[in-house]
Amino acid sequence: QPETVQEVASEVKAQNAKLVLCATKTCPKCMMVKMFLERAGLDYEVIYAEDNEQFFLDNGIQEAPTLLVISGEKAEKYANPSNIRRYIDSVSA
Repeated sequence: QPETVQEVASEVKAQNAKLVLCATKTCPKCMMVKMFLERAGLDYEVIYAEDNEQFFLDNGIQEAPTLLVISGEKAEKYANPSNIRRYIDSVSA
């Protein structure tokens, strides 16, 4: 499992941006955001807090859902469904 944003970014060199949804397994808002991502046809990876607590701690993620948009060494964070939805709408419009 990736430990840092840099490790996730290094796994993806060919793509413009990698989407990583930081979620919990029982969070209804996380399930809703997955539906938004799938409807928009966006590829994404899920990292669950239950399985990767250290990833959340190391990257300052305090809220689920949080969407990380990783491009190169840079990562933008979008926390909560309304902010994530705005991001999705901006890239899938």
